[in-house]
Amino acid sequence: MDVVQKLKEFFPDKTQIIKIENMITIDPEEAIELTMKKYDELRDSLKNLGFSPTNVCEYIESDFWDYRSYGGVNEFENNEGVRVLIHYTKVIKNNNTVYYVENVKIIEPKKKVEEKTN
Repeated sequence: MDVVQKLKEFFPDKTQIIKIENMITIDPEEAIELTMKKYDELRDSLKNLGFSPTNVCEYIESDFWDYRSYGGVNEFENNEGVRVLIHYTKVIKNNNTVYYVENVKIIEPKKKVEEKTN
């Protein structure tokens, strides 16, 4: 799958690729640190592969005077119904934003999985 190969470029070599039924998880040993610019490159690479942003969910974990952290999921989907979920923690400190990507899940629609097995 092209999306898996493209996303692997952003992760270290020892990152696990776990396949269970219709889901592939890209799971590094530790969360990878991406600057805001690099995170935007990750999102742009998904857009270039035909994925559109469909949902963003963030919640505040910590909120101090010069430090905020958010847990979040950024969701993308293509025309075939394949979804990509990026699980991350976003940290803003002294007006500098860093993303810690914990894992990425690629989920194919059940119908597509059933067609492949028949």
